[in-house]
Amino acid sequence: MGSDGATVGELIRAARLDKGWTQEELSDRLGMSQEWASKVETGGIAAPRAATLGRVAKLLGIDLADLVLSANLATSRASAERVARNIESYDPSDPAERLCLMVRRRGLTEEDFVAVRSLLAAIDAGKEKR
Repeated sequence: MGSDGATVGELIRAARLDKGWTQEELSDRLGMSQEWASKVETGGIAAPRAATLGRVAKLLGIDLADLVLSANLATSRASAERVARNIESYDPSDPAERLCLMVRRRGLTEEDFVAVRSLLAAIDAGKEKR
């Protein structure tokens, strides 16, 4: 739950309603199904994917760190802000970013993720020197 006790679905629903949008309008703008929007808002999907949270935050004008906290992707405000910065900087067209995401999904720690990312950056830097 977020810092105010709201779930991710409650935050998304409140922001959607503030804009006067239906679940269908929200899901269309996100390229998701209306069923997805309904499940998120009712708790059927308690923690949407990080990249999706980033898109939702941007579209609805919600603080991404609040969504990260409410989705239980972080345990403190400081770590939620760090996760939010990582989400905002994620470039899905970058193969290194996609590889890091895959590594992370396999249950590796934050330190493992940073090490893999640093290694890939060093490899890329070596290629640029050639």
